[in-house]
Amino acid sequence: MTTSNNEKKRAIDKEKVKELEKQKAEAKVFYADELAERMNQEIFGQEEAIKKISEIITRNFKRQNPEVTVIMEFGKTGIGKTEIGKVLPKYLTELTGIEYGFKQVALNEFVGDHYTSRFFGSPPSYVGYGGPTVFECVRKNPYQVLLFDEIEKASDGIWTGLMEAFSTGIVHMADNSEDIDLSHSIII
Repeated sequence: MTTSNNEKKRAIDKEKVKELEKQKAEAKVFYADELAERMNQEIFGQEEAIKKISEIITRNFKRQNPEVTVIMEFGKTGIGKTEIGKVLPKYLTELTGIEYGFKQVALNEFVGDHYTSRFFGSPPSYVGYGGPTVFECVRKNPYQVLLFDEIEKASDGIWTGLMEAFSTGIVHMADNSEDIDLSHSIII
């Protein structure tokens, strides 16, 4: 009996999921004010925004069935929007004991519809099929902070896919690979 690569991958993924669920069960309880206090040590002048972000994240973390956390930040250049996303994984890892990853994506690089495949995968027999996508890091570790910079410049195809992912918590991959669950991810 032979085993295909997809079957092996699923078996590995199941073990990783079991390990991550065990981490979640052993995770420390933390409070919004603890997260906000730590973030305010590095980000200055954004106390109110940090307080709200901390409340949203802790509320979702404590849910029995967490959902994808989507945070939209608006403001002038240089006020700390990107820095909030960059420091968040460090403090979430410290407070929860779960290793959070970080990925920053400049969406001004995804302005044409042909770039949608780099985001959601290329269909079989198309150029780029089987190549890495933006969401591969979530497949490896579902506890991620994804920072999508300049989202307003992304193509319509990426907007449509992201809006579906935000509402369902699932990324449906165009390359026919398994869907990616975003329920433990934070998207900024």
